[in-house]
Amino acid sequence: MKTLYFVIFIAAMTGTLHAQIRFAVPDTLLQEHFDGTMDPADNMLLFPTGFDTSWVNLDDDGLPCFCVAGPEAPSGWYLEGDFSTPVPVAEGNSCFTSCSFTKDELPNNNWLITKRIYIPDSSYALSWRSMPFSGPGYMDGYMVLVSRGSNQPFEGGFQDTLFRAAETVDILVTDYSTKLNEYTFSPGYMHANSFTDTAYYFKEQFLTQNGQLATVYRCRLEPHSVNLKSFAGDSVYIAFLHHSTDDYLMQVDDILVASDQSSRVLDPSDLVHSFSISPNPVDQETYISWQVNGNPTEVLLRISSVDGREVFSRRFAAEGVPRYFADLGALSAGTYICSLQFPQGVVSKVLIKQ
Repeated sequence: MKTLYFVIFIAAMTGTLHAQIRFAVPDTLLQEHFDGTMDPADNMLLFPTGFDTSWVNLDDDGLPCFCVAGPEAPSGWYLEGDFSTPVPVAEGNSCFTSCSFTKDELPNNNWLITKRIYIPDSSYALSWRSMPFSGPGYMDGYMVLVSRGSNQPFEGGFQDTLFRAAETVDILVTDYSTKLNEYTFSPGYMHANSFTDTAYYFKEQFLTQNGQLATVYRCRLEPHSVNLKSFAGDSVYIAFLHHSTDDYLMQVDDILVASDQSSRVLDPSDLVHSFSISPNPVDQETYISWQVNGNPTEVLLRISSVDGREVFSRRFAAEGVPRYFADLGALSAGTYICSLQFPQGVVSKVLIKQ
């Protein structure tokens, strides 16, 4: 597992009339390439507890699966070689894998949940690669979901859907047909742009049990990306939910949360004239104040730990007084991120609690 060190550097230049606040945040907040021969699942939690700082691999269905040989089929997500390459894991690419070929043809429900991530501004995006094993006859579907609160799926979390991949629902003619109109599919994106983009699939022929030559589409990893601007200033969990019914296998790889420098607000002085925390370091109480450039605007004041867990938030209307007396006596000693979230972007400063 790769460790993310979340560091914010702040250089402040203050003057009588023009105070500027400049800050930098990491370009990459999260990355997981599932490289190597060690299964990342070995270091993941098996059940979310609410505000975990580790990845979670939740086998919610608890059903035996039949995607691998041997008496003990892996539960949840597990490490496997890239389906589209014949070389072993140690020599080629490896991916995180989930199976929906379950006992009694019941639906699977495998959750892969990231650690908590603080999204500093609107420039960040989530990218990943994925594929079902084959299609269109047994094409696995999945969803990418976001929770602003707890990482427990069963307590109202993960209400926001970033992406939905279609799955095969019914076979109308034969499961070896490559004609899409001979199947029905659930709503969502179909792999390889409905199998029109040959970069992400190839044809494979084989003999059926009846000795007939059949053709299927074997899939290759396809990249996807969605922006996270709706979550700027939020601490979130991102979940990959594999929830197919009696299909086969799917894989994800190269999960990344990173900034697009072209859309980042690099100069917070575009948003605010001044932003102060006084005193800072804080013993018990402090004043947090700010002045915006241009017309007054609504702002969300938020304090989070450096690992992204929110400890305080309060929204101020445009006509409100931009000054807040904060009693932080109950806050544990440590380093925190104090942010002002505007419709146009986010400005952040380090707050030290003694």
